[in-house]
Amino acid sequence: MDIDSIFNRVVFDAEDRAYHSELYNKVKEFAQGINERCPDSADKTLAMRAFHMGLMHVGAALAKQQKYIAD
Repeated sequence: MDIDSIFNRVVFDAEDRAYHSELYNKVKEFAQGINERCPDSADKTLAMRAFHMGLMHVGAALAKQQKYIAD
């Protein structure tokens, strides 16, 4: 296992920062709607965790672009 690749922090360029921020805002808006309509439950908690994990995986996927990989 390459530990450095797990803990590699990437600073996104302006284009990818804007995309990630826009996506974050859309997911947050969607989550707020669910939070208002659904009673607190294990299923609602899992849905919120799924949103959070999805955003984390998008960030990880963006970081895999060639422009962010050190030579």
